[in-house]
Amino acid sequence: MMNHDKSLLSKYLSGEMREDEMEQLEDHLVECETCLQQLHDLMEENETIDNYLLKKLSPEATDAFERHYFMCQTCFDEMKAQERVINALQAAKKLDLLPETTKKKARNRVPINEFIERVFGWLPRSVLVPALAALALLLIYPAWRGLFELPRKLETWQQPRANVAMLHLTAERAAGAKITLRPEDTFFVLTFYLDEIPATHAYQARLIDQSGKILWQGKKLQPVDEYGNYSLSCPTGIFSSGDYKLQITEIDTSSGKEIRSQDLPFSVELRGK
Repeated sequence: MMNHDKSLLSKYLSGEMREDEMEQLEDHLVECETCLQQLHDLMEENETIDNYLLKKLSPEATDAFERHYFMCQTCFDEMKAQERVINALQAAKKLDLLPETTKKKARNRVPINEFIERVFGWLPRSVLVPALAALALLLIYPAWRGLFELPRKLETWQQPRANVAMLHLTAERAAGAKITLRPEDTFFVLTFYLDEIPATHAYQARLIDQSGKILWQGKKLQPVDEYGNYSLSCPTGIFSSGDYKLQITEIDTSSGKEIRSQDLPFSVELRGK
């Protein structure tokens, strides 16, 4: 991987690697910005995030992507932006904006996804996402203002969505913090604070369910600011209602020796399931 082998990145995204190979590559991605950028370019080329949100990835590729975006703020932000666009466009499909005389020709209308491809296909992806988001808002906002006659069944959709669900973890809460997730919550964010450690040390984390199964593990956690705050984006799909803990371990990277460990407990309740 030191030669920036893109074939390994393809195997990683498709979930064709062994567990030890994936861990070795993930450690390398933390150190090598070139390979990380190549991975993101490959994901964009293969439309990995879009296909993940549309549930078109294979189970192996889904697991591989979730492993990566768990700790990648870039992919987390991109996925959230893509999710907003997809949700808005799917809702826009339901809007009956044509006058009565034109409805007879509805069967001849170009599908919205084909129309978007024809009109906006020339735009770079970095411009296309915000452009489509703005377009969707322009379509939806007049409906909110009552300028179009909409079926009453759309009233529930028109209500503004809440922000991403977040839960702050602390070791002092013996019973653990609790988060309630709705069916539309595709992911949520765990936040926590960790003490500053020497440069030769690193934090590792394991997400463990109540049976003791390790759902995810990450090495060399990086804080989101200079104050020791950390965040972890979690796909809701790997959770069921129950108790969990985020196990944090301080490691001496020169010797591999474990310095100390602490558990941050929490519980999840899934509504509508």
